[in-house]
Order: sequence, then structure tokens, then C-alpha cells
Amino acid sequence: MKIDAIPQKLGHFVIDSFDKSIMGIRLPGKIIKITEKSIYNLMGIPNSGIDLGGIVPTKELPIVLFAWKDMYGTDYISPFEIVTRIIKDSGDESFFFQVDFLVLFMATMVECYSHGKCKLNVLHYLHGETDLSKFNWCAYVLSHIRNCKNRWISNTKSPFLGPLTILMLLYVDFVQCNGMNVDRSVSPLEFWDVDLLQEKEARR
Repeated sequence: MKIDAIPQKLGHFVIDSFDKSIMGIRLPGKIIKITEKSIYNLMGIPNSGIDLGGIVPTKELPIVLFAWKDMYGTDYISPFEIVTRIIKDSGDESFFFQVDFLVLFMATMVECYSHGKCKLNVLHYLHGETDLSKFNWCAYVLSHIRNCKNRWISNTKSPFLGPLTILMLLYVDFVQCNGMNVDRSVSPLEFWDVDLLQEKEARR
């Protein structure tokens, strides 16, 4: 993924245009529907399997996940710390590596704290060394999109802590702009970067 920043005005427009009552981004004369399939087409994450919505989260983390968290020595782990460990142990294919990747994905693409640290809520749905590929992650992400504006207040400095990158990519991939060539041979994750997003913002 090339996106390391999102233009403020375009980001605000996309958030403001999202309507959870229709699960879509409402535009003049059209609606960009957001479904498990559209998330799968964008992200390529599993869209079938165990629904985490049907699992009662545990109050305490299983022992193996406590051991994972103890590697970082804090309850508030930053994405930078996880990236550093992934790079350092690039050959690691253990369950801990899978948890690293899952928590990093959730923090950068789905939700995080206002201070930028990773939320670990998703770990309370796992029991021991679970096979993470068996879960319907598209459904989980969709549930977070549905409620992503609950604590966000438009036209204020209220921070948006939800899946802005996903909403943004769904928007820019759907809406065409005259004079702007989009390479459809690669995924939106590979194509869009901050410069192209700024161009899209200017042409909107």
C-alpha cells in the first residue's frame, strides 16, 4: 500500500457522505454500496468463515496472547513498534507474527485510539493459537464501518478513528474524473498514493 496520508478535505467529504442507514457513500445521483464483497475486492481478506459477531469476547486474553502482548511490555502498543518487530524478525512465521499483522492491520485500516496506539479488542475474540484465516474478516470490518461515525462530529476538530483509508479507496475507485487515468490492471491499494489523492481532491 502506497498511502501514508489522506488529503483533509477529501477525507472529510468521504466521511460526511457515508450513510450507515444505506451502508454506502451517498453522492449526487448515486450511492457507493459498501458490502463484504466490495471490501473483499478491495482488500483481499477472507470473506467467508467464522463470523466474529457470533462470538462472545473474553474478559481476559488467553495465555498465548498475554505472552504476545508481554513482548512489547505495555498495554499501549504503537504501529511503529509492531512494524519494527516484523522487520527485525522477517523470517518469523509463528502465531505471534500473525497476531502482529492482525493488530497492525486493525490499527492502520480499521480503528485505533486517538493517541495513535493500537486497539487490542479483536484479540478478545480469539482463543489460543487460532487459525486466523478461518474468520470472516470482511464481515468484521463491515461491522466497524457501520458504526464508524457514532462518535464523530462533523464540522468540528473531532478526530475520526475509523476505517478512513478503506472508505477513501472505495470512493476514489468508484468515482471517475475527466483527464485522470486510473490503472485498472492493479488493485487500488497498489495504485493510489497521496499525490494521486490530492489530484483527485483538486478535480472533485
